[in-house]
Amino acid sequence: MRVRMTLRRSMVLVALAALSCFAWEEFQDGVPPRFVVRSIPNRIARLRPGMTYEEAEAILGLEKSWLLGGVNVSGVGEAWDGPFVNAIYPVGSIPRGVTAQNGAAASPAVTWPLSEIHLLFTTDVGPNDDWKSSRSTRLCEAHLESEGKMVAQMRQ
Repeated sequence: MRVRMTLRRSMVLVALAALSCFAWEEFQDGVPPRFVVRSIPNRIARLRPGMTYEEAEAILGLEKSWLLGGVNVSGVGEAWDGPFVNAIYPVGSIPRGVTAQNGAAASPAVTWPLSEIHLLFTTDVGPNDDWKSSRSTRLCEAHLESEGKMVAQMRQ
């Protein structure tokens, strides 16, 4: 079997190699890809105090696939402190606590979020009610943390 290397075939091979390099670079931290994570500080800068949960969710793209313009994150926790709700959304994860077993590296037992979106809301509803759809739920504070350091914060 003989394959002729035409200009078109060589261009396709170069394009495939470039696409592979792009995918490797963007997805080596997992999903969402790096270009989506890099867009989160700009999204947080668009948030304003007093927004409803639905408005904040639309800007950040929470619980929406990055393929559809979201950030591909779902809430991991809600902490109630009186009239305040602190919602935490992990962005990607990195393995932590990798230990060796019989001289070979074991799979990580625990993964911690690489970055987290923190949203603080004030609301009139109780912990057992649907605070996300309540019109009394208003955004107070929002920031992005990466490995314990604040990366971006909503303007006050």
